[in-house]
Amino acid sequence: MKTKHTKGPWKIKEGTIHNHVISGNGEYIAGVQDGINDIADAQLIAAAPELLEALKQLVSAHNSGDWRNIGTAKNYAKQAIAKAEGN
Repeated sequence: MKTKHTKGPWKIKEGTIHNHVISGNGEYIAGVQDGINDIADAQLIAAAPELLEALKQLVSAHNSGDWRNIGTAKNYAKQAIAKAEGN
């Protein structure tokens, strides 16, 4: 299936009123208005491509029955979760 969203990785560009989520080449993805959870929300949005890829890897490893790949997929998922949580 062809990817229909802007390819990752995405990152946060902090602004004075809004924090922006941008692609690796600087393309605007989303804006998050300043507020109590604005950085956390922007981090979660910015991690979306990695979270999607992690889920795809985990499902693929499970469906193929090739449990040798599950460790790699699990590590990728942990990294994506860490990015989403701002770690």
